[in-house]
Amino acid sequence: MPNFKIFQDNPDYARIKVFGNNNVAFSTDSSGNLGITSTGLAITAPTNGLMVTAAADGLAITPPSNG
Repeated sequence: MPNFKIFQDNPDYARIKVFGNNNVAFSTDSSGNLGITSTGLAITAPTNGLMVTAAADGLAITPPSNG
């Protein structure tokens, strides 16, 4: 019976790509952070719901004070 290896010893071969609905791979930086950019991207929180702010240094999501 052959002894096929089960685990990949080269991590580069174990990488995967994740695609959106238009067959384009997601963009990440060298640290693996997801890059989200879009002209006219609108994020609207519900009334008395989450507060969503898009600052230059990243996206902030704050829950309502009364939970």
